[in-house]
Amino acid sequence: MEEAKLTPAQAQYRAMKEKYPDALLFFRMGDFYEMFGEDAIRGAKVLGLTLTSREKKAENRIPMAGVPHHSVNKYIAQLTKKGYKIALCEQLSDPKLPGIVQRDVVRVITPGTVVEEELLDSAQHNYLVCLTEKNNIIGVSGLDVSTGDFFVYELDNVSRLFDELYKLTPSEIIFVKNQFFALDVLEQVRSRFPDQTTQYANVEDPYEILIRHFQTHSLAGFGVDHLKVAVRSAGYLLTYAKDHQRTDMSHILKLQPSRFEQAMYLDETVIRHLELVRNSYDGKKEGSLLFVLDRTCTGSGARLLYDWLLHPLLVLSEIAERHTAVEALVRDNETRDTLRQKLKNMFDLERLVAKLVMKKGLPRDLLAIAQTLEQGKEIQQILRSVQAPLIDEAATALQSEILDRIIDLVRRSIDPEVTGMTDPGHAIRAGYHAEVDELRSITRDGKTWMAQYQQQEQARTGISTLKVAFNQVFGYYIEVSKGQLSKIPGDYVRKQTLVNAERFITQELKEYEHKVLHAEERLIALEQKILLELQEQILAGVAALKAFADTTARLDVLQSFAQVAIEHHYAKPELCEDGYCHIQEGRHPVVERFLDVPFIHNDLNLSEQYRIGLITGPNMAGKSTYLRQNALIVLMAQIGSFVPAKEARICITDRIFTRIGASDILTRGQSTFLVEMQETANILNNATPKSFVILDEIGRGTSTYDGLSLAWGIFEYLHNVSGAKVLFATHYHELVALAESLPAAFNLSMAVSEHADGVTFLRKVVPGGVDKSYGIEVAKISGLPAAVIQRATTVLESLESRKKQENAASAQLSFLQPQVTETVKIVKQDSEVEKKLSSLDLNQLTPLEALNVLHEMKQGIRKDDSKPPSSL
Repeated sequence: MEEAKLTPAQAQYRAMKEKYPDALLFFRMGDFYEMFGEDAIRGAKVLGLTLTSREKKAENRIPMAGVPHHSVNKYIAQLTKKGYKIALCEQLSDPKLPGIVQRDVVRVITPGTVVEEELLDSAQHNYLVCLTEKNNIIGVSGLDVSTGDFFVYELDNVSRLFDELYKLTPSEIIFVKNQFFALDVLEQVRSRFPDQTTQYANVEDPYEILIRHFQTHSLAGFGVDHLKVAVRSAGYLLTYAKDHQRTDMSHILKLQPSRFEQAMYLDETVIRHLELVRNSYDGKKEGSLLFVLDRTCTGSGARLLYDWLLHPLLVLSEIAERHTAVEALVRDNETRDTLRQKLKNMFDLERLVAKLVMKKGLPRDLLAIAQTLEQGKEIQQILRSVQAPLIDEAATALQSEILDRIIDLVRRSIDPEVTGMTDPGHAIRAGYHAEVDELRSITRDGKTWMAQYQQQEQARTGISTLKVAFNQVFGYYIEVSKGQLSKIPGDYVRKQTLVNAERFITQELKEYEHKVLHAEERLIALEQKILLELQEQILAGVAALKAFADTTARLDVLQSFAQVAIEHHYAKPELCEDGYCHIQEGRHPVVERFLDVPFIHNDLNLSEQYRIGLITGPNMAGKSTYLRQNALIVLMAQIGSFVPAKEARICITDRIFTRIGASDILTRGQSTFLVEMQETANILNNATPKSFVILDEIGRGTSTYDGLSLAWGIFEYLHNVSGAKVLFATHYHELVALAESLPAAFNLSMAVSEHADGVTFLRKVVPGGVDKSYGIEVAKISGLPAAVIQRATTVLESLESRKKQENAASAQLSFLQPQVTETVKIVKQDSEVEKKLSSLDLNQLTPLEALNVLHEMKQGIRKDDSKPPSSL
């Protein structure tokens, strides 16, 4: 449409849209937010809206789609989940006044900057991440705007970056325009996170942005000054958040360095294989370890549990403190139950504070803060009976005069009956503010006041027939019959003459009229002013509020661990540093929750002397479950949880490594076998003597001899080089003899009961190896046609018979027998031929003599070839 043909509102829309070209512009028009043009087409498609148009002529039709302003958040939620940005353009002047309504964008909502409860998952952080890079160092900063959690760290490789992004699950990833990325980080992140990646232009000095926000001379007090590249990303990130929220973000109190060195590093592979936070089949929480351990009662507790689960501790004393606290809560049922009830009565304080900072707090939010703090006071009292250092620290942290003053302020000022549906002007408690009470009385009790004023004037003038009334045309007035006009006082001012009476106004009545006519409007404005003042007073204690939220979140996770331990009969593990790992009657914490029959428990014993176990046995017998359950028990112990076992003594583990299952990444050109080898390479290159490694079916993605050779070499390498504690499950029975020959290795197998009707998998781990896989039996119970089973059985018998014949006829060692290793070690002496050659003086040897010597050597070699292999 030509610019000259635009209406004033359309011109206004066009100007706003030019400022925010990458956002859907929600343009407030009365009771609706409207989208126009391409925005309307895109928005309608995502939201399922019907496109309309205000123009009747086809050539002037501009697509339009709108959503009601009172339910806009549910539409914003749908859009942000799809990665869209929304520019919220509000009406800033009264639409009833003449002229064009003044409008402006008051906020740009992006997936990473939302704070409203209905747009967020209470159990998940909503991280906004910024990436920078210099000299092959990647700077990472993360911010949860809804809680104020702000951190930085630096990485030196892209692989580690993707591991961390997998943990953070960011809603939005920011790159700053014109920043150079030598490692091609931008392209790789865009390919992995196409809907979350955006670019942002910023010309300010990022370091100055941060010290201005924190009002400090430097960032040394936060311990991040040395992280130059990451600090730069943090400055950009904070500016981006402020630009979109249009607030000062005062709830962001500190910038924290990541504590990588104090936490076990879990890569993406381990998190996926062990299904720590999401299951492998549909990516949801149910069926994960997080699902099992989450008995938290608060949103902040649920978020902290997620963090603890992905960052197991490495410091023995810190782990022990958590175990002691959990043990104390396990033993004290009454305190634990009361604590849980008090926590359930709390609201998400972290996110409530963020709403207040961003001027989005409602009266009910203030009541929620007061109720939460009151529950904290009661929790502080009940914790006095619990003897554990972490619990004592929490009880002390919940005591605060600042928080007491906030409770008192809210209870005195906010009507306890206020709800989200309360009409404006009714949130402030009666008696808190005199003018509010007066205005509310005027709007509510106009007739009562008029009756009282009428009695007052009748008494003052002696005119018993005097009336005080109101109508829409003349407003408030005093009516006196003409026979009584001689009695009117001098302050009466004539307003209207009637046939039989006169109407008057007084200064007092005029003032009251002014109050009444503007009372509701003034009441709403005054109440809003008071609410903002209350929020400012509450935010003066923001540091105490955040400390309270952190403390209750820790208590929530600890009680969750205790509750799970009670419900599922977990034991307190003993952590040590002597390299010993003993688990008695261990169980898989997730699998046992979904079984209708008792879980078959199994033991594990690893030590410096015997640290690599080879597990053989059939499919479906429980090898993979056994591998995973032991890795999960190790991890659970180091996050501070009790474990599913009768007892456990577990050495501190620096990393857990996994190679389980078959998966491909076709979008990156990676086949199943390539992924398997990459994951295995990561283990062999990075496992240390303090690592715990589980491998399942290494080498099954290629030919039999290739796969067996690789499995053989990998097993030897893990034994001879890495020194890690390893559980190695395989169907290559040839490795059983290898395990027997290596001093630190031993064999385990899955017990099977054979009978006339087939086999029964006992799911019990027993010492020793086996040489049968029972694959056909598994295929039979899987429902394969009988003809296939019969043919497979015949072929198997034929192959096994042929193998026996070949073994009997063979006069050479199989390269798969463990004696090969010994042979290589023994055959280090010079042969007879070598001795003969070394004794010759070539300078004195004639050509004929040389030919004779060569003939003798040849005859000697033939004689040696006739010896049996056992003589070697």
